[in-house]
Amino acid sequence: MMEIRRKRILEGVLVTVVAVILAARFLVPLHYAGVMPRLSDPKSGRIYRVYVGSGIDVYLNKREVNLLDLLNYELSPVAVALMLLLVYFKLRHR
Repeated sequence: MMEIRRKRILEGVLVTVVAVILAARFLVPLHYAGVMPRLSDPKSGRIYRVYVGSGIDVYLNKREVNLLDLLNYELSPVAVALMLLLVYFKLRHR
């Protein structure tokens, strides 16, 4: 009984982490598309041109670029690995 409960808690945590990563992966660029400047603004440090989808280029500062890079190149593979782990758990414990 306790083993089943632990498994369900672990699965719930993994699903939540994957959902948060994927939501951030898609919502941050959407937010940037709506609020970031379309022209370079050296005074605010927004000098890095970034494509955020739907034909929209915006200018970001280094911190904002680093956040996108974290989501795209570091956390997205983690989300994929966690999804594969969830599939493994589901197939193993049928």
